[in-house]
Amino acid sequence: MKKTKRALLFLLPLLLLSVSTGPGFADILPKSYLALKGGYFSPTGDFQGDKLDGGPYWELAGGFNWGIFGAELGVGYLKTENSRADIQTVPILLSGKLQLPLLFMAPYARGGVGAYYTELDLKSGEGKGTKWSGGYHGGLGIDFRLGPVLVGIEGTYLATKPNFEVGEVTLDGVTLTGMVGFRF
Repeated sequence: MKKTKRALLFLLPLLLLSVSTGPGFADILPKSYLALKGGYFSPTGDFQGDKLDGGPYWELAGGFNWGIFGAELGVGYLKTENSRADIQTVPILLSGKLQLPLLFMAPYARGGVGAYYTELDLKSGEGKGTKWSGGYHGGLGIDFRLGPVLVGIEGTYLATKPNFEVGEVTLDGVTLTGMVGFRF
């Protein structure tokens, strides 16, 4: 609890500073965007001791920028499997972003929390189940701002552990995505 209070005491002045910056600095970044991300999920986790295989990942995200700070809400899809099960997950991710606009590009770091809806289908035919679980994520990326068009690349580490009756799925892993979107 003390760490949470310290973090809030640290972040509150930064948030107020970002909102109160002059109009010249705030005009550098448009206030909102909508983007489609697509790429690959490379899991580091397992299910029942068997490592998970990589698979596709996509995400639809929208966000707002305030100076060098931003917030993003994304809904995605990832699929992975191993010799025991097929696993599909829909992550709903809420992120804070810290970005540094340089000419037409903006490198950034992001981090946040997520709610993950996971479906597990055993290959033995013995069962199927769904679970909601909480998790966290963090990543780095760079946006290229070409007028109203936004293109970029991003790497994000996702972590969640849905617990099913037949065992826990460790859905930790890295996504590497390309992104295209529009600023407005």
